[in-house]
Amino acid sequence: MLKRKLNTGSGNDVVFEPGRSITMSLAVYDNAGDNNKYASLAPLRLTLAR
Repeated sequence: MLKRKLNTGSGNDVVFEPGRSITMSLAVYDNAGDNNKYASLAPLRLTLAR
């Protein structure tokens, strides 16, 4: 589960608006020891209900 404000107030963040679709992706980073790894997931489409 991910959670954040619809509008964070930061100019670096997208403002989420109900009824609007946003294409996004997530990156996962493993900082466990000497073999740090990351993976980028395929693009996702997020649509917020009104």
